[in-house]
Amino acid sequence: MGRQRIDLTGQRFGKVTVLEYAGWSTAQKASMWLVKCDCGGREWLARTAHLRRGQIQSCHSEECSGWTGRKHGHAGDYRKGTRSPEYVVWCNMKARCLNQDHPQYPDYGGRGITIFPRWADSFEAFLDDVGPRPVHLLPEASRRSFYSVDRINNDGNYEPGNVRWATPTQQRGNQRKAARG
Repeated sequence: MGRQRIDLTGQRFGKVTVLEYAGWSTAQKASMWLVKCDCGGREWLARTAHLRRGQIQSCHSEECSGWTGRKHGHAGDYRKGTRSPEYVVWCNMKARCLNQDHPQYPDYGGRGITIFPRWADSFEAFLDDVGPRPVHLLPEASRRSFYSVDRINNDGNYEPGNVRWATPTQQRGNQRKAARG
């Protein structure tokens, strides 16, 4: 018998209100909830555990918390799980392409995939060009989708005109075919 999900819809955690259940994330191995901060800030997806443990109390925007440690407000506090999805995607993109110790480096930086220099140097530039990650209801699945950044030409670089926010289905359809031995 599986564990029953506790409905957090409408509950408040600090300045954050849970809007609705967003589905199970196999990548996060967690139930996800669409939440919104009282300051009128953006909506984002949060894990049940992060909410219930008090790790998420606000969106950490300058307007909300007065926190000015980061100009863009997306970096948040890693220990509190408050980094924005866009910031996490940017960090992961850089790690795959630039860090030779990263497990996925051979499939990215190791095969010559590079990052547009302006994006490698600036999260703000990446966000300006790519825009915020979409969050919308998928009619066929009647649950929220989890978008990640995708290179349209899988052999191309992370650069303007070659990236998009893609659903897991779009990502699977755009995967590089494994070499047959």
